[in-house]
Amino acid sequence: MEVAPTAALWPGQTDEKELGLDYFRLDTALKLLAQGILPGEVCSLANIDPKKMAKILARKEKNVHKLALPPILKLKQK
Repeated sequence: MEVAPTAALWPGQTDEKELGLDYFRLDTALKLLAQGILPGEVCSLANIDPKKMAKILARKEKNVHKLALPPILKLKQK
């Protein structure tokens, strides 16, 4: 049995409903963006509404810090 990913915040809530986009199209969009394809063309290729693309780009920008390693304290040796 395949179950839709969910944070289980309330009955019937799923990640895809929250995003307004299924994971297949989201993954496709992110892969195309990573290849340097412009957002407008990604909308056309992945069949995504431009307003949803704007939300994807905003989330991507808001969460870019999660892709970086955390800062590390370096101590001097005596």
